[in-house]
Amino acid sequence: MKKLVIAFIAVVLLAALSCSTAPAAVAASDDGLPLTVEYTLQYRIELPWQGQYYPGSTSIRVEMYEIPINTDHQTVQATLNQGSIETIDGKDTWVIDTKTIYSNNIYTGTFVVTVDLGGTAAVPHQPLTAASGMDQYLLPDEYVTLSADVVSQAQLLLSEVDNDTPKIIAKFVDWIQKNISYDDARWAERLAGAKFPDLTDSQTLSARAGVCTDFSNLFMGFCRAVGIPARSVLGYGLRSSEEDLYQDIHATRSHAWTEVWIPDYGWLTVDPTWGDIGDVRKIATGKSRDLSWRWWYSGAPPGSGVIAGGATYSVTLTGWKVINTVAPITLTQDNASDPLKFSVTNSSPIPLLDNITVKKCLLQNNAWSDWMVVFSEITFLNPGETYSYTPNKESGVGYFLWSKQANDMLVNWQYPGGTTTSTSTTPISTTTPTEPTLPTELMDWLPFVMVAIILAAIVGSAASARRRRKLGAARKPQEQEKASAAAAPGPEPEPAPAKGLVICPKCHKQVPAESNFCTECGADLRPRKRKA
Repeated sequence: MKKLVIAFIAVVLLAALSCSTAPAAVAASDDGLPLTVEYTLQYRIELPWQGQYYPGSTSIRVEMYEIPINTDHQTVQATLNQGSIETIDGKDTWVIDTKTIYSNNIYTGTFVVTVDLGGTAAVPHQPLTAASGMDQYLLPDEYVTLSADVVSQAQLLLSEVDNDTPKIIAKFVDWIQKNISYDDARWAERLAGAKFPDLTDSQTLSARAGVCTDFSNLFMGFCRAVGIPARSVLGYGLRSSEEDLYQDIHATRSHAWTEVWIPDYGWLTVDPTWGDIGDVRKIATGKSRDLSWRWWYSGAPPGSGVIAGGATYSVTLTGWKVINTVAPITLTQDNASDPLKFSVTNSSPIPLLDNITVKKCLLQNNAWSDWMVVFSEITFLNPGETYSYTPNKESGVGYFLWSKQANDMLVNWQYPGGTTTSTSTTPISTTTPTEPTLPTELMDWLPFVMVAIILAAIVGSAASARRRRKLGAARKPQEQEKASAAAAPGPEPEPAPAKGLVICPKCHKQVPAESNFCTECGADLRPRKRKA
């Protein structure tokens, strides 16, 4: 028992210490934006069979479209237990065609996907240019209707920005981010299995809400309305928060985004839901809007075949590895000049969209007011390009600049009679509330405290067990004595005398009732008279 307790304590101690020192395996580095990531996806297809089949004649065919496909920034290696990768309608498809039939037909495949944005080139700053041979991505369709309200809104936004294709794209994304709310309830219903059609561009514009497919439809409507070819991409979005660039990658989720065609450049990824133009946490698949996979069988006896209600497939993210990260943004400020100058520079090797927000507050009665937004916009930045904000110096006026890509802020505010500059301290009402946390020195001791608590519980449990054993040992003799006494046989009762006989009180023999003396021992059997 002691050896088991010691072994258990050792295991708990090692686990606690490992928890305190091991790095988080599921998160990208906080030092930069993930640039190259390798994912492992496990697919499982199940087709249960009922009835009979004809060996060598009955067949099953499966076409799985929702698999990762090779693109300019995505390479795929597939290991399949059955079937092969074939090209159908120009897309990679996992095809299974077999005459081997089981009561439950299970097919599995492992896909290792490497998403690498390192080769993303700078997007040329050029005016809108007619794209030849792109009619398919410029004309209306079932979801991109190019209705009058969509075209009117696109033209209005176009009039508010320079005739520069990257800036126009950023303007469309910025407007959608500010004016279209994400419909969490609708997405939850879809995850629960509800089936409903995607909203068109016009419906999304009218509802002012939608999910990723609806955001994509509206963005494509804006682009096609001004002559930018655009198409939809369906796949997996591998992060749970649009706000945290370093969110743990923990589950596969269906996602939709867009690609736009730029002359002399090619297709550029644009995600109006997440507000980016490239993120390694997306895996493109060959899925279409209405078809993820299909299966059928042939040559089966009557009443036999695949049980339609039991045909399923699943996709599980079983592993990932962040191979490369990059520092995306450099923030600088010049408070010596007038006006002040805040600069946001794309220090990464890839083009970015950055959500830049500038706020200011006023010093009133020796107290700072709440922050007021004076500028907020999604801005396009090629590698090395800089966005600058230059407010005039004013006594008693404070400024605050925040960059989503940098996830950081710069602060410069003016006091009467002097200037104070800080990159880590903000005036009143600028701190974002966070969950309470223990000080670092206490966090370092936390694993040992946990071990101490577990040890105390084990020792207490052992002591309690010893007390119970001692008490049981003390009670055992008494209980045995009682049990023996209860089990010991008592004196046998005298048998009732037969009719006409009595029992001698001295020798307990049966003698005739009319006898005055016992025929065995001679005892006097005559009744004695009681003395008065």
